[in-house]
Amino acid sequence: MKAKKVIRFFEWVMNLALLNFVWIMFSLPLVTVFASSGSLIQTIQMYRKEKDREGLLPFFWRSFVKQLFPATCLGIVMLFLLLIVASNFLFAYNVAANTWLYTALFAWSLFLSTLYVSTLLFVFPVWVSCGLGVVQTLKQSLAYSLRRLPQALLMSAGF
Repeated sequence: MKAKKVIRFFEWVMNLALLNFVWIMFSLPLVTVFASSGSLIQTIQMYRKEKDREGLLPFFWRSFVKQLFPATCLGIVMLFLLLIVASNFLFAYNVAANTWLYTALFAWSLFLSTLYVSTLLFVFPVWVSCGLGVVQTLKQSLAYSLRRLPQALLMSAGF
């Protein structure tokens, strides 16, 4: 019985390493990083449900092909939102002549960046789990990150 648990553990470690390698290979063209991230999350969810232990790579490939265009669109929207957050910091740095205005703009930019990062943590898991459109995924991710704000902040800090 104990040997079966050890074998199962090492099987899990090897499958995780394999999925990590496949994700890296599929993410090398930077355009496909969003689709490969969504496929990775969907494959891990399938593996956790223990539906099909033998077909991780074919499942990853089917998921990748299916999610290539929608995940890329979602990633472009997230990059656009990142550009808006970054421009808030640049605006606060370049325009604010006095200290109180700079402090107010910097605090607002910090709030927006915290909101962005906490939403970004949940975008792909929500998108893969719920199968929503881009706008609905962003709304659900924002709502989920606000409901779990302490966990999201700890996750973004690396804990």
